[in-house]
Amino acid sequence: DALQGENSLRPTAFENLLRLPLKQPSLPTDCFRRQQPTDNFRNEATQPAVVDLELMQLSGCQSLVALPLTLEQRRWGCMVLAFEPDIQNRFNMMQRALLFYAQQVQQALERRDQRMHWQHDLAHFERKLFEHRLKRIAHEVNNPLSIAQNHLHIVQMNEALPPAVRDHLET
Repeated sequence: DALQGENSLRPTAFENLLRLPLKQPSLPTDCFRRQQPTDNFRNEATQPAVVDLELMQLSGCQSLVALPLTLEQRRWGCMVLAFEPDIQNRFNMMQRALLFYAQQVQQALERRDQRMHWQHDLAHFERKLFEHRLKRIAHEVNNPLSIAQNHLHIVQMNEALPPAVRDHLET
């Protein structure tokens, strides 16, 4: 939830969450805070953050780019892309296209969340409708049964009935 900015009471929850455990900023946290693309192409002099090292190891690449996922001022997080060394030189030419790609990903995530919300609302409505119908059916079944039960109770009160018949009526 913090990664998707779902915490409406504290919009900086993601930043706070990532700021606490990290001793130095990483590409994803910088990208999220500044809401701008961040890369490590020119940062050879500084030691990468642990998160960046882990991302480089997982991808098998030394070049990372973090793109913000934001739509209509709503921060979702960031997308990290890994590049082979020969692509670093072409990154500036591709930056606009990559930002457009990140926007498309964010919009797809937004649509998925809306569909999930609508499905949840529909399921809730269907459950309430089922419960309402079940209550109506139970009411319709109980009315004649209550009448029959009352008549049997009145017959059972007749003292002229033998005890065996009364036991049957009780059952």
